[in-house]
Amino acid sequence: IPYFDINGEELDFLRVKVFPSYKDKEGHAVKYLQPKNTKPHLYMPPLIDYSSIAKDISTSITIIEGEKKTLTALQDRISALGIGGVWNWVKKIEGISKPIKDFDFFKWDGRKEVLIIGDSDVWLKEKEQALMGLYALGKELESRGVRNQSVRLVELPNLNSEKIGFDDFYMHYKRYWKVKFEELTVYPLNDNFPDYMRINQWYKKWNTKSKSTEQRKLNINGKPTFEPLLEARIFNEGKYLIFLNQQILMYQDGWY
Repeated sequence: IPYFDINGEELDFLRVKVFPSYKDKEGHAVKYLQPKNTKPHLYMPPLIDYSSIAKDISTSITIIEGEKKTLTALQDRISALGIGGVWNWVKKIEGISKPIKDFDFFKWDGRKEVLIIGDSDVWLKEKEQALMGLYALGKELESRGVRNQSVRLVELPNLNSEKIGFDDFYMHYKRYWKVKFEELTVYPLNDNFPDYMRINQWYKKWNTKSKSTEQRKLNINGKPTFEPLLEARIFNEGKYLIFLNQQILMYQDGWY
């Protein structure tokens, strides 16, 4: 699955659909893979003009979990962005969770509406971590200035007691999908959100932890600090040098 930047140029990043899926050491089903040590990106296939949408805050944006589900929305001319998974909008740098830079390409301040759509099972109690990922994404967009209560999560229903994604919903209702979509429950990120008090409390702790971890890596002027690296190198018949951040600190028993 190739990925593209906001101008439609192909990125040096891709994801691969696994057929059949398999379970990792923790027992999680692996359905997609991407190159090791690569950060995620927003999925923006060049089917619509993302650069124009990015600037136009009157345009509603729908963020959908899953690439093929995003493609389903795009073929109906919905202004959709894709995320590869519910947490594939953050990257970790030295243990700090940070939103990927792709969000910076879009103007969010004052944007009319943002809908976020995950699979139907994110609303199950046992899938709460997935719901929290989408909730945290919504709070990130609110912090960037999307209008009050204009970020909303859409609850997809199960069909025949089976989990579905947006593509399944679309294909099930076909030409009537828009009518059925209007009937779905949507939640702003306020006290109408399911189990709001607990989930919002979790978010505050998660957000504070990320910020405090980042702050510890900054000095009082807001500039990054370095973590000292102390090492000894043995040379020439057991004599040694001690280095601190690659600067000579000690030669045998003499200080420099």
